[in-house]
Amino acid sequence: MAAADVGIVTLGTGGEGISVPSKTYANMAAGLAIIAISPGNSELNRIVEHFSIGFSVLPGQPDKLAHHIKTLASDKDELARLKTRSREAAMNFTSANAKQYVTHLLGSEF
Repeated sequence: MAAADVGIVTLGTGGEGISVPSKTYANMAAGLAIIAISPGNSELNRIVEHFSIGFSVLPGQPDKLAHHIKTLASDKDELARLKTRSREAAMNFTSANAKQYVTHLLGSEF
């Protein structure tokens, strides 16, 4: 991963309401821009858009996918910005933050 600039993360239809692929967080921690291929209402797409760390593409849109890849290959400043934002966004998904979230949900430490 250290040699890559972009991580491609896919999520099949049906998983959008219940799952975020773990490679999302690994790619973010490695500071990769993310291209998400998943249904429009997925948490994966929400993360990519909320943190401005890459692009979201709906399944079955190869032309849009190719466009985003070409954009990242030709615009090194944009690529660098997305990579930096991705690494920074990863800090929102630490084990300490997860524990704090679960504690808040349960109302006490577990």
